[in-house]
Amino acid sequence: MKNLSFLLLILITFACVEQKGECKFPELKGEYFGQTLPGDSAILFAPGIISTGAGERDITFMPDGNEMYFCREIGNFKFATIFVTKLVNGTWTNPEVVEFCKNPEYLYFEPHISPDGKKILFCIEYARGFRQSWN
Repeated sequence: MKNLSFLLLILITFACVEQKGECKFPELKGEYFGQTLPGDSAILFAPGIISTGAGERDITFMPDGNEMYFCREIGNFKFATIFVTKLVNGTWTNPEVVEFCKNPEYLYFEPHISPDGKKILFCIEYARGFRQSWN
C-alpha cells in the first residue's frame, strides 16, 4: 500500500503543471501538442507537459494522430508506467495512467500501436524481480 501511495503521488505530481498553487493542465491545441515542428535539430517535446525530467520515453501515436501513449519512469526504474493523452475537440487532455497499467507491482514500458490502430503492445515486468536483478 505504501508503494501504491508513493506511485500515485508521483504520477499526480508529474501529470500536471503547477500554476498559482493549483494543479492545472495547460490548454494544448492542434497537432503535435501545439508545439513547433522540429527542423534539422532535436528539440525537447512538450517541455513540462510530456517531457518533465522524470524519465519519459517510448512515445507512440495512434495512426490518426489523435492519441499518444508514452512511458514515464521514476527512481532509476523502480516505477514505470504508460500514460495516454487524447486530442478531444482540438485540445489535448491531461496525460493519465492507462487503465491496465496501474499495478505498482509491475513495470509497464515500451508501448507500440499496431499499424491498424487496433492493438497496443507493451512490455511488462514484475517489478520486484527486475529491481533485484539490478542490485
